[in-house]
Formats: sequence, C-alpha cells, structure tokens
Amino acid sequence: MINMKKITKWLKSTAGKISGILLLVFGILVFIGRFVNSDLNSILIGIATNLVGIIVTVSFVQYFLDKQNVLNEKKEERNTILRYNRIMEYLIKRFICYFDIILTTLDKRHELDLSCFKDNYKFSDMRDLYVGSHLVRDGLFQPAVESFYNTEKKLIEFCNTIICNINFKYYSEISDLLLKLVEYIKAG
Repeated sequence: MINMKKITKWLKSTAGKISGILLLVFGILVFIGRFVNSDLNSILIGIATNLVGIIVTVSFVQYFLDKQNVLNEKKEERNTILRYNRIMEYLIKRFICYFDIILTTLDKRHELDLSCFKDNYKFSDMRDLYVGSHLVRDGLFQPAVESFYNTEKKLIEFCNTIICNINFKYYSEISDLLLKLVEYIKAG
C-alpha cells in the first residue's frame, strides 16, 4: 500500500526536490532524444539513465541522513531525560522520607529505613506529624507535615517542568508516567 504521507514528506525534502528536477531533465532528454539522430539519441539516453541512478543515490543518501537524525534526536532526548532523572530521584527520595516520617511516631523515627515507603502503619502513628522532622535540612520548628507538603509541591512542580521542557517524541511512556504521578499525588 502506498503511503501518501511519506511520499509527500519525501517530495518536500531536499532529496525529493532534487529528484523532481532530475526527473524533469530526464523527461526533457528522452523527449529530445526522439527527434535527433541515433548517435545523439544514444548519448541523451545514456545521460538520462545516469540521472535515474543519481535520483536513486540521492534518495538513499537522504534516507540514511534522516535515519541518523532520528537516532541523534532520540539520543539527545534520552540524555535530557537522564539529566532530569538525577534531580527527580533526589526529590522522590525526599518525598518517601517525609512520607515515612509523618507516618511514624517520634519514639520510632530512629528505626526508619528512609529508602522505601513504610507499608505497615496505623492512623494513630500520625500523632507526631506536627512535630519537627529532626532532619538537619529542615528548620528547627518546622513541622514534619509542612516539610512533606513542601517536598510534594516541589515534586509536582518538577514533574510539570519536565513535561513542559521535553518533547517526549520517542519516550512518550515516561511523559505518561509523570502525568500519572502528578495526578496520583494531587488526588491523594
């Protein structure tokens, strides 16, 4: 099946424009060749045949250049995502840390593993969420819940920044995951 979208895109490319001009010259040479003697006709047909070879060569060169451009764009997008990922990892770790802190009583906070979500807690464990987190990076009198919400806000803002600054032409699933994360945090 002929894909008209691809043909139109090719015709608008440099290779398509050059090929169109060469095809026009080919047609003119073949047309003129019909009205001249056989020696000149042979020369014109030879030139026209070489033009077809040039058209094929130009098309293949354009195809490989386009493929290389796609690979370069994909690599650049991947590198950009990885640069953002370093900050994202840090924000997620802080988010998990504060999540666990607000779900842990003051007397058990020293037992926390701040690298993963606490999964066994009771509502009564939240009784110290307005007490400071006792982390050096927080203010002396700043409640843990306030630190949690500040980190949550930064995480959402950073996700929105990533979504706005990266096109996600090749890694659209990451964009979808970021949107789901923002929706999940805002809903929860």
